[in-house]
Amino acid sequence: MTEASLSQSQPAMSFTGEIDSAEKKRVQSEIARGFYAADEVNDAAGKPVVISVTTDNAPVMQKAWELLEQQRSISCNGCSSHALNHILEEVLRLPWMELALSKSVTLSKFIRNRLQLLDKFRELQNDGKEGHRRALRLPVPTRWYYSFECIKSVSDNQRTIDRLFRQKTFMKRFGKKPARPNEARGIVEDKEFWRRLKQVQKLLQPVVEVIAMLE
Repeated sequence: MTEASLSQSQPAMSFTGEIDSAEKKRVQSEIARGFYAADEVNDAAGKPVVISVTTDNAPVMQKAWELLEQQRSISCNGCSSHALNHILEEVLRLPWMELALSKSVTLSKFIRNRLQLLDKFRELQNDGKEGHRRALRLPVPTRWYYSFECIKSVSDNQRTIDRLFRQKTFMKRFGKKPARPNEARGIVEDKEFWRRLKQVQKLLQPVVEVIAMLE
């Protein structure tokens, strides 16, 4: 058992079970933040008004919840959008979904990283019959919602991307290192890829809509 005093105004905390020193420090830090935030709001209001604390769902936070609830009349819970992002993370690790995401990232990067190609893409967007002008997106680390956005942006722009790669004379400008253009072209011409992309989008759309509502 290890005791950790947080401040003069906060009671001593004790940890039971096996907790290494690094994890103990993280728990202490999160408890201190929780006490400080709750007490600051209560002091400003002149009475106890904080009844709930919402955090992410990391294991270190769940340990902090137990100790916070013991010392204050506070209910602690995890962020629903954070939990749903983790669900997206697990689902997108399914091999066929992971492949759809990987190929979407390859296409987005290939177009976005070449200014002339990106300009041509935007030109075709404006001249085409797309019902939107959606930019190509890339995933953001730890925010799996943006992985879906990457997939959706590629899927929504299928017609424009197809038209772009049919500009054979223009596309020759990017053939000095043929491996990457050939890889991107192979993805564009893969009908199974586009079919799977639509499936992924349809399956994940409800989860993403809930995350958007919660955030």
